[in-house]
Amino acid sequence: MKKTVSILLAAALLLSSLAGCGGGGGGKSDVATLSPETTGIKLENGVSVELGGYVLDGEEELTVTKQPVEENKDEGYKIEAYDFKLGDMSGLSDFITLRIPYDASYCEDGQDPAKCVGAKYKNETTGQWEDVLFEVNAATKELVIYTDHLSTFGAFHVCCRILIDTI
Repeated sequence: MKKTVSILLAAALLLSSLAGCGGGGGGKSDVATLSPETTGIKLENGVSVELGGYVLDGEEELTVTKQPVEENKDEGYKIEAYDFKLGDMSGLSDFITLRIPYDASYCEDGQDPAKCVGAKYKNETTGQWEDVLFEVNAATKELVIYTDHLSTFGAFHVCCRILIDTI
C-alpha cells in the first residue's frame, strides 16, 4: 500500500511540474495604468507602449498578455504574440506605437533583421494574421509597430529561406 501511494504521489508531482511546459510562455500578463499625463510605459516583458497625448481622457488599465509561442522548426518560423487591452477600448482616436522584442537567433550572422523578422496583427473576426505598419530597430532588437487599434500583435521570426509573406 505504501509503495502504491508513493508511486501515485510521484506521478502527481511529475504531472504538476509538467503542467507549465509546452505552452511557450503564454498567459503571463503585465498590467499598468496609463493616463493623459502618463502615456507610455516599458513593461517587464520587454514590450513598450506609447499612446501620445490624444488617446486618453482619463486613467485606463493597460494589460499586455503574452500568448503561447507558435513554432515550426521544419518550416522555419516562430511567432511570439502579445494581446493588448486598454480598458474597454479597441479602436483608438490616434496612432500609437508598440515595441515588441524579437529573437535575433532566426537571423543569420550579419543578415539584415528586416529579412528575417516582421510584425502582423491577428484579425479577431477572421482569425487570420494581417499586415501592420512596422519597422525593425536592429539596435534595440525591437519591432516598432504603428497602429490605431488594439488586438493581438505578433513578432514573426522566419528562417532566411522563407519569406514573411508566406506565413
